[in-house]
Amino acid sequence: AAGGRVDGTQAWRDLIAPASKLIASPNGALIAAVGGSGITLYRLPGLTQQGRVLRSETALTAVGFSADGALLAATTSSCQLLVWSTADGRPLQ
Repeated sequence: AAGGRVDGTQAWRDLIAPASKLIASPNGALIAAVGGSGITLYRLPGLTQQGRVLRSETALTAVGFSADGALLAATTSSCQLLVWSTADGRPLQ
């Protein structure tokens, strides 16, 4: 960075996979990095990856956390609704 200044955008790029959207959980404990057909959860502070990448067979169109941050829901371009536990990445039926 010029003049020794750290570019915040570059810092994010160095720490997380490419994402089209970043969504914070209501309590601020997690960030969901959404890109294409995958979601990577990161625990804050520190941006430590939380579990595995959550995947969809088609592109994700919208993503949101439950009010308590325990669940993450997403809709897909094929009109599916997917829901995962944020604790272990387990899909819910």
